Amino acid sequence: MSKLFNLPQGEYLLYKDGVLFGGIYDDRFLIKKTNYSSSLNLKEETPYNGAIPMYLIDTEDSNIIKDIIDNLVLELK
Repeated sequence: MSKLFNLPQGEYLLYKDGVLFGGIYDDRFLIKKTNYSSSLNLKEETPYNGAIPMYLIDTEDSNIIKDIIDNLVLELK
């Protein structure tokens, strides 16, 4: 099951199966840095000043996004 939590600043935290894997920050889809996500050669961005850098998902292909999320959540469990 996936969940979406809206933060006061208009940002969203993204969960799947109870695992926080990323978020939407200023209209950017960012995911946590892990061994798996590091292997994807994604652009690193900071969600907001002072935050830990994350990786930008810059595609609208739902199959690619699903594959990335599934593998990322599997590693984070």
